[in-house]
Amino acid sequence: MNVTIAAVDRLAVNGSSNHVDVDAANKIAVTGSSNTVTYKKGISDAKPKTTSLGVENTIIQRK
Repeated sequence: MNVTIAAVDRLAVNGSSNHVDVDAANKIAVTGSSNTVTYKKGISDAKPKTTSLGVENTIIQRK
């Protein structure tokens, strides 16, 4: 599944093989396997707080 989000306080991604692009977030939590989340910036801070449980999950900042 591919999802694009403009801004969100808390983003939770659960499952496998999800691709999420978010412009701004305060917290990003990823659970499962082979999920990819890209973000541009944090809302309150320069970068969001991130957590990842599972295997082969990726959380990366894009320019």
